Amino acid sequence: MTARQLVVVGLRFFSIWLCIKALQAVVYLANLRHADGLGQAAPSMYYMIGFLLSAAVVVWMTARQLAGAVLSGVPVNDACSPSLANLVAAGCVLMGLWWLKDAVAGLADSWVKAQVLAVTTGRSAFSSMALEARVRTGYFLGEGLAAAVLVGRPFAVIRRVLRLSANPPHRDPLQED
Repeated sequence: MTARQLVVVGLRFFSIWLCIKALQAVVYLANLRHADGLGQAAPSMYYMIGFLLSAAVVVWMTARQLAGAVLSGVPVNDACSPSLANLVAAGCVLMGLWWLKDAVAGLADSWVKAQVLAVTTGRSAFSSMALEARVRTGYFLGEGLAAAVLVGRPFAVIRRVLRLSANPPHRDPLQED
């Protein structure tokens, strides 16, 4: 399996995960509509569900093109033994996609909770969030940024990591001071 095929599989798993999140949002919306006084948050939930489903379809349909764009520096070969750099690049991209999944899920969860609080309190979504929720949202934004770097620039990350590990501080244990 080549690095490009690994990334395509990862993107398709990400698409499946987006569909599962959309299904969870539908269940949450059904529960929200049955709660007293919280039916006003429903229109924004429809947009989120539509966004998740459309993003899932787009990622699924363009997985090969996205993998080609992300791994544009990887040589295309059908060999079953890709180089170490290509495997590490595929690993960086897959790890970045996983972090992106966590960041998107966390931001969507914070957004939904803030929308519900805004409806119930009558204040804006940001002002209704507690300090911990704002810090958590900042964490998810940082995680999304790190994921974007891992997905968008895997070879730059590899060069940086390999450059740092190429010259480790080495001390000969047999040599006396």
